[in-house]
Amino acid sequence: MYDALILAGGSGRRLGGVDKAAVVVGELSMLDRVLLACTGAAQRVVVGPSHPTSLPVAWTREDPPGRGPVPAAEAGLALVTADLVLLLAVDLPFFTAECAELLISRAPAVIVAEGRPQWLCGAWPSAELLQAVRAAGGEQRLGVVLGSLAPAQVTWQGSGRPWEDCDTEQDLLRARSHSQL
Repeated sequence: MYDALILAGGSGRRLGGVDKAAVVVGELSMLDRVLLACTGAAQRVVVGPSHPTSLPVAWTREDPPGRGPVPAAEAGLALVTADLVLLLAVDLPFFTAECAELLISRAPAVIVAEGRPQWLCGAWPSAELLQAVRAAGGEQRLGVVLGSLAPAQVTWQGSGRPWEDCDTEQDLLRARSHSQL
């Protein structure tokens, strides 16, 4: 059993300031796509402004909002109750239940793509993750905080690119064209 923690409070600067959680890819919002991939989660916690969703969600925000992924993860972890947690970005329109299960089976683990860890596509022991973010001491780089937990670096062998995020308009256009295939 695991919980899913989805960070959805970013400013979307590189995407023109749009709220990524509400962006539609293939007839679903990116938030709903990530939520639906977390079928095995006991609960789904979203850190960011609330939106209508297809599944029940526990909403929270870091205080003050917009402080970055480390404080956002800490705020979300306050609602996590399972021993393992998936830590995901909201802008992963191709994240899958199969990828979730792989990460959970290898926790602590992150997907490594194109030679670099995808820090917001990983699974963690909840207590260890909470301890790491609380001990961050103002560190804002999520990779520094999560890297200290020595995760397994998992290369995805299945179909698709579940770690691929949508940071720019070009990323979004590519995701939308792939969702039509």
